Amino acid sequence: MNASTSIQGVDSMGGWAQLKFKPKPKWEFNGAFGQDNPFAGEMRRFPNSYSYFGSLFSRNQTEMGNFIYRIRSNMLLSLEYRHLNTSVIDRAPIPANHVNAAVGYAF
Repeated sequence: MNASTSIQGVDSMGGWAQLKFKPKPKWEFNGAFGQDNPFAGEMRRFPNSYSYFGSLFSRNQTEMGNFIYRIRSNMLLSLEYRHLNTSVIDRAPIPANHVNAAVGYAF
């Protein structure tokens, strides 16, 4: 890094909301939405800046849903779907989909 390099944080707003539903003791359904959104005025001050990952990200959003089934008190199965949207300044969002299956054991 150059000694004259200046690093400045970016203000952003966002949040996370989650909903859980347990129709039976062994079943659990979860849904969630989260977003991180830097203020546009701060992003536009540095239009030609690049981060380690390339252009500056202007918004990240995710929606998620999962199902958990407890086989026994110490063993569970889970299936999850997650949709991600990452936006870069002045471009369309870049989507990604993620499916995950897991087996958990508590000891």
